[in-house]
Amino acid sequence: MKTLFYSAMLLSVFLILNGCGTSNMTSSSTSKENINSHNAQNSLDWSGVYKGVVPCADCEGIETILILNKDLSYVLKTSYLGKENNPLVIEGNFIWNESSNKITLSGIQNAPNSFFVGENLIYQLDMDGNRITGELSENYALRKELSGSDLEISNKYYKLIELMGKPVIASEHQKKEIHIIFNSEGNRIHGFSGCNTFNGSYELKNINGISFSKVATTLMACPEMETEKQFHQILEMTDNYFFDGKYLQFNKAKMAPLAKFEVVWFR
Repeated sequence: MKTLFYSAMLLSVFLILNGCGTSNMTSSSTSKENINSHNAQNSLDWSGVYKGVVPCADCEGIETILILNKDLSYVLKTSYLGKENNPLVIEGNFIWNESSNKITLSGIQNAPNSFFVGENLIYQLDMDGNRITGELSENYALRKELSGSDLEISNKYYKLIELMGKPVIASEHQKKEIHIIFNSEGNRIHGFSGCNTFNGSYELKNINGISFSKVATTLMACPEMETEKQFHQILEMTDNYFFDGKYLQFNKAKMAPLAKFEVVWFR
């Protein structure tokens, strides 16, 4: 009986210890998975426009502009300062490494094509994909100047097609269609509101938040001014937008769309 009792006790202790070990291993594994699940690719707002001047062996510096898009495409523009060469523009796709903290640009040979992705900046890596060290290491940083959401709506011409839920029909006195153009350089807008041309500034805030300011117009008088008046009132009211790649909506809070535009062209 004693032998049977001690055997049962030893078996119980073994099962308890084994269970604890399994639990710790599971907990440790889960912890590692949680750590690995947070990376630059899924935790940072990495899409946007990055600019900087990186060191150059035989020129004043290489002005570098890199546009990273959410669809994993890129545009790289490099200009050799102090030389008369035309800027080099390369377009293609990029991939993330296994740790999702570095990207590699396709279509580039015999030149650095990898970047380490940080918060609001990226570092150009050396030919072997490693961080550049030394006194000039920080000079290889490209800093973010425009966010991905800004890229989505900027540098496009939008034709107004609806105003306060009603289709916009051009009057017989109207010289051209009502439109607005977003220019990423300086966050500027300009366009035509039915009788007068206008220009001003825009600011993006948080997720799809937007506001317009310093909007000025020419001072022409036309037979029909109601649509223009309503259009400018909407610019003052708008605090967020929705863009699906083809149509742009101006909204206020969660109200029905104030205005709806269609993309005509972009650059």
